[in-house]
Amino acid sequence: PLTDYNLPPNTSIKKTSFDKSLLPGKALTLFQTGKGGRIASLRIGPSSAFVGKERDVLIKITWDGAKKAAILCPVGDFFGYAWGKPAMGSVLVGTHNNENYCNLPMPFSKSAKIELVSLAKDGPALSVRGEVIVGDLPLKADEGKFYAVWRREKPTTEGEHYTFLKANGQGHIVGLALQAQGPTPGNTGFFEGDDITRVDGEMVVHGTGSEDFFNGGWYEVPG
Repeated sequence: PLTDYNLPPNTSIKKTSFDKSLLPGKALTLFQTGKGGRIASLRIGPSSAFVGKERDVLIKITWDGAKKAAILCPVGDFFGYAWGKPAMGSVLVGTHNNENYCNLPMPFSKSAKIELVSLAKDGPALSVRGEVIVGDLPLKADEGKFYAVWRREKPTTEGEHYTFLKANGQGHIVGLALQAQGPTPGNTGFFEGDDITRVDGEMVVHGTGSEDFFNGGWYEVPG
């Protein structure tokens, strides 16, 4: 089972299912707990409910009663959608059988809350279902909490770098996703832009292009 790998040994788990409706312009709590633990897996479906480029449904996750959410971004982007459609199928994050999943471990000290927030002004209610698998071991002293940042530039500024993330403090980057589109259909010259990573003020990566960074070198685009 997945929990053999992303939870410490001898952790007791509890599965909580939900089947609810999200009204336009409202927030909906999918899961909430008032004691420490760690989320081992989060599944939300149907994935088809979040298809489209509107990005008007956000996933919001808050740890330990913080005033600012640790995760606040469009549902589709969080689960790896590209241009409004499911596109990712990794072990950790993706979509399978019309269900979105995230298996990145998320420990917390004393509380957790997972919500969906609708930005829609009208329309029908959105039916959502899924499951949260939670372990009973709280955040340990040598662990960090999980955060996700979403940002967009449309268009980007020619001659200036696009910044994925700028953060202070300690931490580990566990993954990132990029959606990029050139001004001319089929023209992917922007893939040649060098990827640059600086850690603690020191350049640690200066790559040779975003297609190499995302393991897509020597590809073809049919048509």
